[in-house]
Amino acid sequence: KTWMIQIAVLANHQSGRDTHIRQIVVHSPTETSSIFIDPKFSSIELASHSSCR
Repeated sequence: KTWMIQIAVLANHQSGRDTHIRQIVVHSPTETSSIFIDPKFSSIELASHSSCR
């Protein structure tokens, strides 16, 4: 399971101006629909940030 993906821009175009990433697509094999499964966190700090209001 993946909870966060970090993307690093290693080279920049036009003498180091700001880089804007417009669209990213992540492909993975589907086993179960993890969107509807509640994550089980071991710490209270992570569990408190696990849902959107």
